[in-house]
This record gives sequence, C-alpha cells and structure tokens, in this order.
Amino acid sequence: MEQIIGSYFRDLFQTCSPSQTDLSSVLEGVCPKLSSVMSCFVDSAFTSEEVKKAIFEMGATKAPGKDGLPALFYQHFWDKVGSSVILACLVC
Repeated sequence: MEQIIGSYFRDLFQTCSPSQTDLSSVLEGVCPKLSSVMSCFVDSAFTSEEVKKAIFEMGATKAPGKDGLPALFYQHFWDKVGSSVILACLVC
C-alpha cells in the first residue's frame, strides 16, 4: 500500500516540460487580449507624473519595494527624493 501511495504522489508531482509543439498548439487557440493601441500604451515608458501619482496614491504604510521604506517616506520627502525615484523608475 505504501508503495502504491508513494508512486501515485511521485507521478502526480513529477515535473516534465511540455514540448515546443505542445506549447505552440495551445497558443494557437489564444486570441490576443490587447489591441494594437493598448499594446503601444502598455509598452510606452512611464512619465514622471505617472511615477509621482503612483507613489502618492499608495497607502502611506505600504512598502513600494525591497528597500522596505513605506510610501509615507517618499510622500513626505518627495521634494528631496522625488527626482531620484523618478529617475530610477524611468531607467528601469
């Protein structure tokens, strides 16, 4: 019984990569979700206004990144750190 159960779960959680043919056949049936206009909008660079708006619309206690600093820090010190934050966002 132990062997049967072990074999079942090994097979169940075993990883196998799909072939390129399998992936292509699945993707053939998927219709694009974005129009060409929407795609251009999504692919365009952020503006400095969008970056600032995003920071100021965040909850004050939410941390926007790995630095762990809450949005309140950026909101409060925007006049000192804003240009650096914008530059970091635009360069990425």
